[in-house]
Amino acid sequence: MATIVLQVAGAVIGQAVGGPIGAQIGAAIGTYAGARIDASLIGGPTIKRTGPRLNDVGIQTSREGAAIPALFGRARVAGQIIWASKFKETAVKTRQTSGGGKGAPKSTVVTTDYVYSISFAVGLCEGAVGKLGFPIARLRRDYPRLIVCSISGFGESGPYAQRKAYDMLIQAESGLASITGTVEPSRVGVSVVDIASGMNAYALTDRGTWLSFKNRGDLVISVEGDKRLFNQYGVMLVNPAKHAHVKKAEGMAFIDWVTSAEGQKAIADYKIGGEQLFFPNAGK
Repeated sequence: MATIVLQVAGAVIGQAVGGPIGAQIGAAIGTYAGARIDASLIGGPTIKRTGPRLNDVGIQTSREGAAIPALFGRARVAGQIIWASKFKETAVKTRQTSGGGKGAPKSTVVTTDYVYSISFAVGLCEGAVGKLGFPIARLRRDYPRLIVCSISGFGESGPYAQRKAYDMLIQAESGLASITGTVEPSRVGVSVVDIASGMNAYALTDRGTWLSFKNRGDLVISVEGDKRLFNQYGVMLVNPAKHAHVKKAEGMAFIDWVTSAEGQKAIADYKIGGEQLFFPNAGK
């Protein structure tokens, strides 16, 4: 406000003293003086800076069956994302104040950076992680919470260790492609080799599927009970005010029974193969 007032006053005084040129000089002097007064009263400017957010970042993706282009040199290639949780975004604000010497106004810079965390499983070509300086043994030693699964086509040593082990090649070399019922050898529609090689690898599944799964082989449970794997089931009544056909009394009777001690015990007593499937927690 002082800037505007003194700018006008300076222009008027300058006009009276020095004509048009004086008006310009007076306005400039008034503007400077007003700016200093405003800065002393309300402080200097606050500058806000925002770092890149997830929607500003380009993420490489891949899909099954996508062709790999010929490459001469080096390039960044995406891995195959097998499973991923939702991103967790955390905003981190930093404030830095500068200036203020010899009566000059201070300026404040507020910077907001976004930090992301995610749990995911990614499939990479054999040896890719090792070539980056992270061999499997080191990952298991330095990151004990990291689940690592390494599958090779022809073993990690021996005369065939460097052979490619694409699903189609294994189908051809094993003779599977010759018994698909066509005149010419052809690939089976699904990636049977990938599926078979992963039978004894890691898998993420719900408890009901695991208890019902009969062909477990050598599979054992590695992680369970982690809060990040928690999957809550609930029951709620459809709003009868919006859906007139809802039987409110019967619905509430069912909800009351499910959440009662009797209902909770009935849920807890349900088993598959002698193992408890659900762990009711109504009222907790």
